[in-house]
Amino acid sequence: MGTGGGIFLFVMLVAGCLFLFGLAVEAVICWFLSKWVARIPPAHRKLTPGSVWLLMIPLFSALWVFFVYPRISDSFESYFRSKGERAETGRGMALAYCVLNVVLVPIGAVQLAMDPTLRGRPPALPGGPLLVLQIGGGLLNLAMLVLWILLLVKFHGLKERIPASAPPGPEGGAG
Repeated sequence: MGTGGGIFLFVMLVAGCLFLFGLAVEAVICWFLSKWVARIPPAHRKLTPGSVWLLMIPLFSALWVFFVYPRISDSFESYFRSKGERAETGRGMALAYCVLNVVLVPIGAVQLAMDPTLRGRPPALPGGPLLVLQIGGGLLNLAMLVLWILLLVKFHGLKERIPASAPPGPEGGAG
């Protein structure tokens, strides 16, 4: 195997490890989300705890986030409203995260399409539209990560306000 083959193998190994790490992180997040949804009495749930695991499906998850995060927020809202409490449940933050999640997919695809190194050419000189996309995409990714962390912290805090022995209420609240 030549030097080029060794480099390719190394890059693929690193990419595979990063993919598996990302999958593990997503699995941990899904586990937390399902536990948080399970704490909400069924009468107030807008989704089932098991449905959050569909976020593990690549590409499908880019759209499924629109069904998971806002519905978790709505479920908390329903519960706290039934108790006569007012709670900021992060619905706006959830929608912003979902939109950024979808917007960043085509930005990433355009970045890849414009990358000259993928076509065997030398890297482009600094500047130009590719640099703008890289910086803009990086900033949007950072914003999305911060929103995601804030949203997860918000959901955890809301879950902690629900007693572990909260009365379940009538079934059928997963609609």
